[in-house]
Amino acid sequence: MFFIEQKAVPSQDVELFPLNLTVIFSLECRVAYCKIRTACHPNLTGQFMCSLYNSIFKLTSITLIIIILNNFKIIRRLTMRCLVMVLFVSLALAGNLYASEKEHAAPAELNQCIGAGPQAPRDIDSLTGSNPVIFEAAPAIKDMNLCNIHFHRNAEHKSAEYSTFVEDGSNSGWACKEPAAGRLSEKHAEHNGCSGIAEGDTIEVHWVHTTCDINTHGVKPLGGGLNACMTTMCPNPQLRVVAQVFVLEKNGELKFSESPIVHNDPTVVYTGSTTGTTWNNHHCSPLQVTWDVKKTCDTLDIDDFSKWCSTNKYKDNHAHGVRELVTPESLLSKIGK
Repeated sequence: MFFIEQKAVPSQDVELFPLNLTVIFSLECRVAYCKIRTACHPNLTGQFMCSLYNSIFKLTSITLIIIILNNFKIIRRLTMRCLVMVLFVSLALAGNLYASEKEHAAPAELNQCIGAGPQAPRDIDSLTGSNPVIFEAAPAIKDMNLCNIHFHRNAEHKSAEYSTFVEDGSNSGWACKEPAAGRLSEKHAEHNGCSGIAEGDTIEVHWVHTTCDINTHGVKPLGGGLNACMTTMCPNPQLRVVAQVFVLEKNGELKFSESPIVHNDPTVVYTGSTTGTTWNNHHCSPLQVTWDVKKTCDTLDIDDFSKWCSTNKYKDNHAHGVRELVTPESLLSKIGK
């Protein structure tokens, strides 16, 4: 008996299996890409995942075309080479898409001040401002509680009497006069246990007041710094900051006080925000502060000040950094005459 050898004919289902799998995988990648793009686009990790899934979608789509052509025996020999090329092209596309989406994400950083209230510090000689957020001024300091005292090397605010700009890294700000010769080349300055100051420096002192009851026995503030002005029962107080600018000198005219120094010089009152290097003209502070800023400079005895600085109950024994001057009118309140 003779047997005729017959070649096995591949089942159509077997031929279509990789095709069906590729179609399903391609669609799933596209759906995942759309979901991640919608939910995570502002986040850089989300942007990378968006790019990756989009590239996988393109890779599988091209692979789908190759498999179809391969089933028709048009480019069987080139299939693997094409897949390798598609892989490299897809990785390149992912990189380009990620860079493009990262570039388009930049305006989000610039928009972090949209909707924010008026900011500080500012040039207090300028009365202009167009920020639409208006809030009630905090009570007078006699009706509030002193909750923190700290200082900045170089003034954060600007006025005619302290309008000399000092380029000093994170302490770049305004001074009553030019720093002493060689002062800016010093990597670290300290005077009697007070870090960051030297004779001839301009400082801006902030006396921070709160409407929270922080003096009653048993009441615990939330922490140090600005958190000392809040409690668990009073998380959103009204704040008023008295700011005065001094030049530190040996035998300076004034002695330091834990209460704002009484004077008869002109003062500007305006509504703004907290300051410090955490915030800038693209990343605004959400806290509302009423400011009383003295327009003139005085000399402060550096030995007396450093004694307070190194031993005060607020444990604030160093100069703080300076927030850049807020100049866009859209971020400033209008100052009444």
